[in-house]
Amino acid sequence: MNIEMKGKGIIYPEVMIRGDFGPVRIGRYVCIGSGTIIRPPSYYGSENQHKFLPIWIGSYTSIGENCIIESSSIGESVKIGNNVVLGKRSIIKDCVYVESNTVVPPDMALPPFSIVSGSPARISSSRSVPESALTDFTIDASNLYKSFVETLKNRDTL
Repeated sequence: MNIEMKGKGIIYPEVMIRGDFGPVRIGRYVCIGSGTIIRPPSYYGSENQHKFLPIWIGSYTSIGENCIIESSSIGESVKIGNNVVLGKRSIIKDCVYVESNTVVPPDMALPPFSIVSGSPARISSSRSVPESALTDFTIDASNLYKSFVETLKNRDTL
């Protein structure tokens, strides 16, 4: 279909990626929690035709459990909590932390290094992700993948 993974990612059970609607591109070391639905964003074009846009999920991104993702793009080193809804055509820049139970409305753009929470989502003006978090998120994603592989190895030896 239209799903492309760059490699070394983790997709837990019960994840639904709708590549039949449009292209879905997923970077390296991406973790997608169980029960999450990823589908390309849509809009009504001329003559009321339903059209779908591609979706890009950047490397070193972690998506929690039971999320609904319809963003146009999610940057690199993004952490998304559990039960998050990312509305149609929303744009999440690099190094953003979306807290659990957040609802990002359609067409909202989240700036880099921001912390977002609430329903509807609000950018926390008093807090931001430090620029050093870029390397922290990258290391966390790599370590998560390594521990996942180690768990699989241990399970196979039992």
